[in-house]
Amino acid sequence: MKKIIVMSLICLFGLYGCIQDKYQQVSEVNQPDNNDSILQEEKQMKIKISNNEYTITYLLNESLASQSLYQQLPLDIQIENYGDNEKIFYPPIPLDTTNTPLLINGQVGTLGYFAPWGDVVMYYGECDAYSGLYILGESIEGSEQIVNLRGNLHIERVEE
Repeated sequence: MKKIIVMSLICLFGLYGCIQDKYQQVSEVNQPDNNDSILQEEKQMKIKISNNEYTITYLLNESLASQSLYQQLPLDIQIENYGDNEKIFYPPIPLDTTNTPLLINGQVGTLGYFAPWGDVVMYYGECDAYSGLYILGESIEGSEQIVNLRGNLHIERVEE
């Protein structure tokens, strides 16, 4: 009887060790790696919009519409004035707005997409929400120059 109890205890301790080892392996796999956060930062979608005089750099959000625009770059495209607070251009392929957040409150430097007309909007003044208006990103450099943009633009990815 003692042998059975001793053997049972040895088996239980052995199983406990295996379970602890497996738990440790799973925990290590699920722990965030510092390299993962660095890779995440490197994968940010940044674009540069420029003409011969001015350059504006945008950080795009992770929406499908932003990804759709990003995939079309580089582009050489005509910019147009619209209203008293925005410049617009038309990407060659309409953007996919699935799961893209609506623009609620735009500021100077907000980049949007007006799906009903298929135009990308660069705001140099404030704007309110409007049906079919989505947010693509925000300017991180040069937003004060949007108002001065004219003519042809070159739009490209910013690789870091």
